[in-house]
Amino acid sequence: MKGRDMKKELPAVILLIIPFALILIFWNQFPERIPINWSLSKESEFFTGKTVGLFFGPILNLIFYLLFLFLPRIVVRDEIKLLFNKSYFILRYAVTIILFVFFMTIFFVALGAN
Repeated sequence: MKGRDMKKELPAVILLIIPFALILIFWNQFPERIPINWSLSKESEFFTGKTVGLFFGPILNLIFYLLFLFLPRIVVRDEIKLLFNKSYFILRYAVTIILFVFFMTIFFVALGAN
């Protein structure tokens, strides 16, 4: 990856690293069961184990990010890349941010924040 491309990717990479760092820092403070789904009355409906509940979101985000990053280099022709490069970049960032927000919601709820 070129230097200027890496500068554009740095915020996304930071958003990918933060969840893993937070999990490692606060691991012992999490309960054994993590809520993963809430009803309209804001009550937890489904729970999962600590490892799956905490790592599923960040790993899924990392997989999507890598797919969005490398798939066009494999399957898309250069002419098409030029046409959709900016929109694709925005889409890739939007997915990364949305999955990051989902993780942070589960993170704070699991730690007991309201």
